[in-house]
Amino acid sequence: MDKMQTNRGLGRHSISLFAKRFRSQRRATKIWLFVTLLLVSLIAAGCQAKPANPASGESGGSGAAGGGEGDTLKQVMAKKLVVTGNEPDFFPFQYVENGENKGYGVDLLAYVAKDMGIEYRQILLPWDGVLPGLESKKFDFISDVLLMTPERLEKYLFTSPIADGSVAVLVRKDNKDIQSPADMAGKVVGALRGSAMMKILKDYNTTELNGGVKEIKEFVGYPEAYEDLKNGRIDAVANTMPNLQALVMKFPDQYKIVDKIGPKVYLGWAFRKEDKALRDRVEQSITKAKEDGTIAKLLEKYFAESYDLPKDVPN
Repeated sequence: MDKMQTNRGLGRHSISLFAKRFRSQRRATKIWLFVTLLLVSLIAAGCQAKPANPASGESGGSGAAGGGEGDTLKQVMAKKLVVTGNEPDFFPFQYVENGENKGYGVDLLAYVAKDMGIEYRQILLPWDGVLPGLESKKFDFISDVLLMTPERLEKYLFTSPIADGSVAVLVRKDNKDIQSPADMAGKVVGALRGSAMMKILKDYNTTELNGGVKEIKEFVGYPEAYEDLKNGRIDAVANTMPNLQALVMKFPDQYKIVDKIGPKVYLGWAFRKEDKALRDRVEQSITKAKEDGTIAKLLEKYFAESYDLPKDVPN
């Protein structure tokens, strides 16, 4: 009897040990399966991850990864998308109205993109970020018009001229003190900070007025400069003739143009030096726009006049 009870006790003990071992193994198995599934999920997610879309502006323009001449054009055509950089407050070349990009440059860019069989996307940023953005490959080229100064021609490639860029002086309609640019002596004159127009104004002040301008005020955007002019906080604004013509057309009772200052210069689109193939392809479409009358119609639409433009690229 004692022997039977002992055997039963041993049996219960063995079963208890077995049950504990079984539960322990089950827990270990569950943990192992969880870890395995977690690793598989992480590996699968890594395999399926995609790089940032260049067109989104997260990692540059369509050809930002290109390293050799022609690479940007190849990638633009492969993606059927070109990304351009623009300063949004340069009426009437580029401006935003009711949340929509409009202007002479926007219409011309739409024409060029259609002729190339691609879509376009614009990245809008302050003027002082446009040229650095091109150099750091945040976009493919600048479709904001740039003055073709000697310094810029050394650093960038340009299309043929798409508008006259000669700089002129704007004053209030009732201003009787400034009848010519020479009358800016002793006055406060504004222009866009870091722009070619600012440089031309400063050069004119140094060479023609012997530094006689009372103050040259720098603005981050021309709308602020025009507002200060209208409210009498400054006496004049220097900007390109086409911009000022369009402004006077829109507000004929507020402003008037005095005259031009500095050398005759033209406006065009700018590209990185290594992107000659892209520049040349865009230039084909611009040449077509000149020949079929598109540019003449756009000049009439935005500036109330059309004129002949040089057909050759400057570099």
